Amino acid sequence: MNKSTSPDVFRGTPTISVIDNRGLAVRSVQYNRLRASSALECLITRSSYNEVGQLSGASDPRLFDNEVENQSQINSLTGQTLRIDSVDAGWRVGLLDIEGGVHKEWDELGITRRYAYDVLLHRPLAIYEKGADINSGIEQITERFVYGDSSQTDDNLNLQLIQHYDQGGLAETCSISLTGQPLIQQRQLLSDNIAESDWQGDESDWKGQLGSEVYKTTWGYNALGVMLAQLGATGNRQRSEYDVSGALSASYLLLAHQADEQILVSEIDYNANGQKTFECAGNGVTTTYTYDERDWRLITMLTERPSSGTRSTKLQELNYTYDPVGNILLIEDKAVATRFYKNQRIEPEQSYEYDALYQLISARGRENAANQPSNSSLPTPSIPIPTDSNQLRNYTRTYTYDRGGNLSQIQHAPDDGSPGYTLSMVVSERSNRTLQQTTGAPIDVGDVDNHFDAHGNLLQLEQSKGLTWGRYNQLKQVELTDKQQEVYQYAAQGARIRKVLMEGSNESEVIYLPGLELRNKRGAINETLHVISLSNTGRNQVRLLHWATETPAEMDNDQLRYSLDNHLGSSHLELDSHGDVLTQEEYYPFGGTAVWSAKHTSEAKYKYVRYSGKERDVTGLYYYGYRYYMPWMGRWLNPDPAWTVDGLNLYRMVGNSPIRYSDPDGKERVDHSSMHPYTPINQIAMLGSHDAGTYAFSAKQRGLSVGAAFTSAFKTQKLTLVEQAKAGTTYFDIRVTQKRNGFQFFHGPSSAGDALTDVKALMEYAKNDPDNIYLFKMDLKKGGEEFLTQALSEVHRNLITPNDTDNLGSTPVAILSDMKNIGIMLKGGEGANKEKYWDYGQQKHTKWANSPKVNNTTKVMSDFHAEPVAADRLNIIQTNMPLGLNIGGGVRNNLNQHKNEMSAAVDLLEFPGIISGDYIGTSIGASEHFLKTINRHNKTNASKSTRL
Repeated sequence: MNKSTSPDVFRGTPTISVIDNRGLAVRSVQYNRLRASSALECLITRSSYNEVGQLSGASDPRLFDNEVENQSQINSLTGQTLRIDSVDAGWRVGLLDIEGGVHKEWDELGITRRYAYDVLLHRPLAIYEKGADINSGIEQITERFVYGDSSQTDDNLNLQLIQHYDQGGLAETCSISLTGQPLIQQRQLLSDNIAESDWQGDESDWKGQLGSEVYKTTWGYNALGVMLAQLGATGNRQRSEYDVSGALSASYLLLAHQADEQILVSEIDYNANGQKTFECAGNGVTTTYTYDERDWRLITMLTERPSSGTRSTKLQELNYTYDPVGNILLIEDKAVATRFYKNQRIEPEQSYEYDALYQLISARGRENAANQPSNSSLPTPSIPIPTDSNQLRNYTRTYTYDRGGNLSQIQHAPDDGSPGYTLSMVVSERSNRTLQQTTGAPIDVGDVDNHFDAHGNLLQLEQSKGLTWGRYNQLKQVELTDKQQEVYQYAAQGARIRKVLMEGSNESEVIYLPGLELRNKRGAINETLHVISLSNTGRNQVRLLHWATETPAEMDNDQLRYSLDNHLGSSHLELDSHGDVLTQEEYYPFGGTAVWSAKHTSEAKYKYVRYSGKERDVTGLYYYGYRYYMPWMGRWLNPDPAWTVDGLNLYRMVGNSPIRYSDPDGKERVDHSSMHPYTPINQIAMLGSHDAGTYAFSAKQRGLSVGAAFTSAFKTQKLTLVEQAKAGTTYFDIRVTQKRNGFQFFHGPSSAGDALTDVKALMEYAKNDPDNIYLFKMDLKKGGEEFLTQALSEVHRNLITPNDTDNLGSTPVAILSDMKNIGIMLKGGEGANKEKYWDYGQQKHTKWANSPKVNNTTKVMSDFHAEPVAADRLNIIQTNMPLGLNIGGGVRNNLNQHKNEMSAAVDLLEFPGIISGDYIGTSIGASEHFLKTINRHNKTNASKSTRL
């Protein structure tokens, strides 16, 4: 069945950047073709900038042809966004206060939102919302925040958020661990399961809106902050065990009404790269993993169950074939027999073809022979699971995209001679808003935008299902029929906390809690079902179904359901506690169901999680966390809440590459090609903090110094070392000298102490983050060995030393499996032990422009880093500002110009490494932009097969 994409498809298809005289990328030119014989298609993405080099607008290739911008924005001189206008998502205007917090917001739906803060610490206290069409135009209080005080120090709650009255009710934190995780949390829901919150009045008024039920969840952690146990709201206890390296080794469940634990995972083995090689589930089912030794990609996954009677022991034997960049070409299940139907050979495999942009253009596989054209409904399952050959057939699907990346057509062709079908989409000429074309009353392209609100939220699904949208562009209600509605409530961060399906006098309610779903039916059928979602269960997603009322026919109470998932997290097989198959499901690309069968009707009814590990609602929509997904159209229901983080098209699903990528929460795609364990450290992009200790030169924190007198121009970091690490920094430039009163940071002639306490705290943080490499340049003036001995006293076994490898830059990331993740490079360091540490001068490849003019800085940086770095050197890109910053145009204006032009220049570097800069984690600096560049590079690096 497999038909691989010809390498000639990709020949002569570079991506070209066009740079203006300021060094800003104003055009990105891509070339695409579908087949080797196809003509090249030129795709131009345009970017425009304002006078100070800030991005002001961008157009994708489709709208660029019509001279329309997908998104435009107006920024303040300090780089903060004041107005953003998207053809997909409408406009927003924001006004920030002097502390950088949001003061007021307006949007195209006519909603005004304002934020209240406390005076001393500038913590949010309340969020107010007003709209002409909401609550008769009367302002509502959508959220309130309450903080702990000194009387609650025993529970570590002083100054912590302890009560959050959000859209769904009250979230309360009762205790916090020393490592910052919640130990006890409680949740109360609104008493009205279809109302919206309005927290007017005082605390007694707020409490009056809440239901009487309090759902309490507790957790236990080890000293590293790793979860050991969770006690759910209904009294069920989950427990996990770890091996000496900190990897999961086993997990257990103890039900509230039982005395003995059940084993969920009894054994997990790992190779030297930290990849799983074997695991055994609680039902005796084992999975063995095999990897390609050249690039360590997964090539086989063999799942077997204990022998019992005449059943086959082999459940799955998935074999993966990739192209050179990591796209999957073929998935073959050798555990399933080849069948024959209508002169077809029905093989258990799926094959895929891609265009030159790696968009999926063709897929072949198998499907239920009775499947109808894809829509929001599931196909009828085969009951029981078929053993004959006449219920499956081969199919071919072809996907077509427009120049803006919109999926415009799906052609489906069964191979048994049955009629195929074509699903066509109608895309607006002014945006990426799209509808499925109808045959009875065709939709005119000029009418598409009328089916969306001003924020790009779709107003009606197929079959006249009306959609109502609530706060923060969250789906509030779906009118399925005149007598059937589904209503949703959400917590503060957009997580759905309650779902209610109303059908006349019948009501079905789902309440979502940590590790638990409470599913209640009231009316003609009364049912109370607890679905316990178990974490730390290895490859399997495991759920336990406990009925507090009568158990349905053909079902056992306290039924364990082990879900065998594919690389995207999609549920393929569900097994019971004996390893017998309960359900079987296979998927088309983009998420429709191709094969669907179950042991019996009840088992099919109680399968809740499907494609990509997400819940499929009665609407046919998949709920992802931040938004909903339409699998039959292969696109999102509304625009990306993260704006253009995943591209200019805010509706496109995972860049039209749904076999390689998934989206865990509806904001940004994730690449499932893992980084090669032998990737050298110097091929990984990192965020660096220049002169990381200069935050200490603050009169508030450290007493008067030369630097403290000129903090606006002198102090280049505003966050502590640990705060910089939490903001994404993994490379630290630290300068320390010994004074009479201890070790102090220094910068030029000035110093500020106490450096030792802060550096030790940072080392402890790095030690407790064993999945990331942390590198340090230590510029030590005096007392080097004494300082290092004290600062590194708790992390010696975590150090990457010259005894481990020849050079720090060429060290493979596989060294993380030895719990080594900290590298120390010395500049100076009189008397320091050279066997433990690296010489900075011998490890680095870097150059500082030391010019007050930003264009000189970008030119020096671009020229010096234009060539690939030597295999043994760390490529450190210094974007920091010189001490003699030109302030003729104002400090903030020059800082902003520096930020924008350095950001654009870094984006053009072919070989990013450690991008070191100032003002980490603040709007003054470019660290947020650098992190996006770093993530893009590391994702690309993870997908390459040409690794060392």
